[in-house]
Amino acid sequence: MVYNPINKQLIVITGGVGSGKTTLIKILESLRFPCLQADKLVHEVYRQNPNLTKEIFGQELTKQDIAKLIFSDKDAMKRLTDRLYPLMEELFNQKVASITSNVIFYEIPLYFERLDVSELPSIVDKVVVVTAPQKLQIERTKARDGKTTEQVLSIISNQLPLDRKCELADYIVDSTKDMKVQIVRILEEMGISLPS
Repeated sequence: MVYNPINKQLIVITGGVGSGKTTLIKILESLRFPCLQADKLVHEVYRQNPNLTKEIFGQELTKQDIAKLIFSDKDAMKRLTDRLYPLMEELFNQKVASITSNVIFYEIPLYFERLDVSELPSIVDKVVVVTAPQKLQIERTKARDGKTTEQVLSIISNQLPLDRKCELADYIVDSTKDMKVQIVRILEEMGISLPS
């Protein structure tokens, strides 16, 4: 299964942990744009396939167990993505088929990190990176997830640095400033009108 070509503009929202991606998605939803989130698709895939981790790893694993495993074992990450990505692509295609808007935003936290194993870039029109200072990323993630500073730094170290993501981006949103103003300006630059 591969991503179906779509006659819609697909704009990826990405960034680092705690950078403000989900806040930007909420702003876009408040502007009435359809938004998909890779993390939510993953949860839906697991819900639809309750034995998935057992099929892949031979045992049931919690979300935390999976995170620990894939951050420490590249082979485990490959086994997971080889099985998970086709299921996500299928679900993505179903969701996109039901959207009537010509513009779809898709939040993918590890978009740049997974370019080598995904065919998604062939249908992506633009990429917006949401950025924040590392200190703020740490504070936000600790408050949201109850993680320690060391745990957050470990996550950050396993992601492409935000400054590199910014170099690869078509547009950048600084989450320390008014995000709505920034995204509306970006939409204008892209020639995208706000839904009426």
